[in-house]
Amino acid sequence: MHTIGFSGAKELPKNLDTIQLRYLLSQFRADRYVTGACMGIDALVGATLAALRPDALHLVIVPGNHNRIDRWWEHTPTAWAKPVVLFMPPVTNYAMRNLAIVSASDELIAFPVWPESDPRSRRSGTWQTVRMARERNLDVSHFLLHADLIGYGPRATTSRLTAPGGP
Repeated sequence: MHTIGFSGAKELPKNLDTIQLRYLLSQFRADRYVTGACMGIDALVGATLAALRPDALHLVIVPGNHNRIDRWWEHTPTAWAKPVVLFMPPVTNYAMRNLAIVSASDELIAFPVWPESDPRSRRSGTWQTVRMARERNLDVSHFLLHADLIGYGPRATTSRLTAPGGP
C-alpha cells in the first residue's frame, strides 16, 4: 500500500491558483492519503483529494491542540471519500502530529510559502515536517506557494502556485 502524506501552510495566499493545485493533486496516485486537519493547505488538500479519489483511503490526523483545526470532513458531499479521523491525545502538539503524518507515509508532498532558507521559514511546521521526512528517507517533493519565487531553488519539484502579485 503506497501512502502519500501532505503538509503545508496554514495561511493560504489570497491569489492561490486552486485550479493548478487541483490539477497537481490529481497527478499523485496512492492507496492512502494522509493530511493533518489544520486550516489552509491541510483542509484544501484533504477535501480536494476526498473529491478526486473517493476510492482511496483518507486519514486525517488531528493533534490535541485544536486551535487551528478545520473540520472540513464534517461537511463533505456523500460522493466524496469519508476519511478516517484520528484524534491524538489532548497533550499532543503540532510537532507530534507532523511526526505522525511522516510515520504514516511513504512519501511527503509539502506546500510551504517560502524557501527553507528564508528567515520567514524559521518556525515553519511545514519545513519541520519536510526535515522529519528526509531523516526517515521518505521521498519528498515541495511546491512553493509564494508567487514571487518562480524558478527559485535547485529542486525541479519546486513550482509556483499563485498568480503574479504575491500572496
